[in-house]
Amino acid sequence: MKDLKKQQKVLELTAKLNSLSLNVSKRNLNIVALISKAASVNAEANAATTDFTASNPSSTVKDAKDTIKKLKEAKINKKLDKSLKGVKS
Repeated sequence: MKDLKKQQKVLELTAKLNSLSLNVSKRNLNIVALISKAASVNAEANAATTDFTASNPSSTVKDAKDTIKKLKEAKINKKLDKSLKGVKS
């Protein structure tokens, strides 16, 4: 009878371990996706801030609005930082 209880406890702990392992894997995938997205957005934002010219004011205004949009997208870095807090490398 004790053996059955021990086996049941082992099965319960194994199920819990598998569940936790799955959660960690999901979180890691999320972090990898965020890193990829952040790198892409950062590259676009960096490139966008160097494209201004004074020769065509209306074009410059449009470029500035596009740049603002890209810089707002760069807020994904905050989400990435939040996800990485507490993760040990």
